[in-house]
Amino acid sequence: MPNVPKSGRPRSTSRLSYRNVLRLSGVNHHLKAVDIALKLCDPQNPNPSVRTIRRRLRAAGLKGRRPVKKPMISAKNPMARVEWAKAHKDWTKKKWEDVLWSDEKECMLFGTGGI
Repeated sequence: MPNVPKSGRPRSTSRLSYRNVLRLSGVNHHLKAVDIALKLCDPQNPNPSVRTIRRRLRAAGLKGRRPVKKPMISAKNPMARVEWAKAHKDWTKKKWEDVLWSDEKECMLFGTGGI
């Protein structure tokens, strides 16, 4: 096929930078288009705009998602804990010694606890 002139403005990003955008997004799914633009800073190639990066991600079928906001603990759990604490507040030390705690586990709300 002959090399005919194409209509429209040529793309500002090369195929290599397009692959880099997809690679960065694949490595870390939580990266935003702004973060990808900052990581693609290269003195030889002009910085693609954030809008261009969003277009490239969308063209590859990647759409922005936001995690669902949910409470850290359900509404019924605090009430159940208070009920349990009230029911056991008058226990003596001897009664607590008879309790077998078989399901003890360290539970972290945030982070990994150094593991």
